[in-house]
Amino acid sequence: GACAERGARPETPQLACASDVDRLVARCMTHERPAALVQASAGLLDAASALLGEEALLGEKRSDKIRRMLRLTDELRRYNAGLTKQVLPPLPETERLAPGEG
Repeated sequence: GACAERGARPETPQLACASDVDRLVARCMTHERPAALVQASAGLLDAASALLGEEALLGEKRSDKIRRMLRLTDELRRYNAGLTKQVLPPLPETERLAPGEG
């Protein structure tokens, strides 16, 4: 990842570079999500979960970490979809175009 390219190394395997965490979350918002989750280290999965608001459990299996990320990114996708569906309030009657004026 970008951290390794810059020579920065996490002090422990549980720590992950912020740019790698951001990249994982971004990939999870696209069609790359399955591959991204399989390729991610346990520490990166934990860091991404923490960024999305949930801490990892001690002794948790890798499959549980991936399931958590699936759930969290599903929630984020639904949230983002809700934002894009929000519309402006309807125009008052006086500002609407009559049929044939548009």
